[in-house]
Amino acid sequence: MPEYFIFEIKKLEASYSLSINSNHQSDEGPYNEHMSIEFDAKCIYPKKFDGVMARVDVVGKRDCLEPKIYQNNSDWKPRCVGCLELSPAGGRFYISVPHESMSFILDALTHNMFRFLSLWGPPLKRGKSLCLEFRFIQSINLEDY
Repeated sequence: MPEYFIFEIKKLEASYSLSINSNHQSDEGPYNEHMSIEFDAKCIYPKKFDGVMARVDVVGKRDCLEPKIYQNNSDWKPRCVGCLELSPAGGRFYISVPHESMSFILDALTHNMFRFLSLWGPPLKRGKSLCLEFRFIQSINLEDY
């Protein structure tokens, strides 16, 4: 049965890099681009992890919605939108979003339009959950969970 993990967004950072693609056998093109929004977030739900800090890494990908594996095999189905690793000592959440969405997400985070991150996925197994959904939200009522 899937469950929710809710985090309050804290310290925000962003990074961007552009480099020459030195892997000539790659079909990714002549350049490598990396953009990410990173932030610290405090778990506020479930109670078991209340107060645990996690690092969240949101990465922009140009082929996020139609990855190469899907382009080559239309029967392929994604397993998750991101991976949550969480223990009482801390955690991480990794997610790729469409490149075009990065400016919207960064702008909304910068202007405190998104104050919480809600994750929904299977219960943690060995400290990991392959989350089926994530949402940035402005406000939350924990009594709804």
